[in-house]
Amino acid sequence: MYNHLVNADFTIDNGNGRKFAKVTKRLRDKNRIPIGTANDNPLLDARMYEVLCNDGKKQALAANIIAEDIFATGDNMARQEVLMDTIIDHRKTIDAIPKGKEFIKSSNGVNRRIETTKGWEILIQ
Repeated sequence: MYNHLVNADFTIDNGNGRKFAKVTKRLRDKNRIPIGTANDNPLLDARMYEVLCNDGKKQALAANIIAEDIFATGDNMARQEVLMDTIIDHRKTIDAIPKGKEFIKSSNGVNRRIETTKGWEILIQ
């Protein structure tokens, strides 16, 4: 059976804020039988999965809990919105647009700013 949640990335609320997590595998009982039952309705899906959080801790979560968190933080294009606490550090690489080259002249002769973050890296918490 295909486990569509394995390798899914999402954020989960641990009571002290949200943390990143990844579904690593479907859990099985001592007889190697998968735990929980599937359901076409994601909110009723009771299959159990192992989840690895970015702090290194593993935990067991039901598919319906994982689905709720994915739906709560994602959109219909599978993009996630995550709020950051603070920017800890930043740096500019050689790929960044140098000063004096940040504008281009459009076809109608108007100067337009090049809108990109290429060449900038940030460290967030």
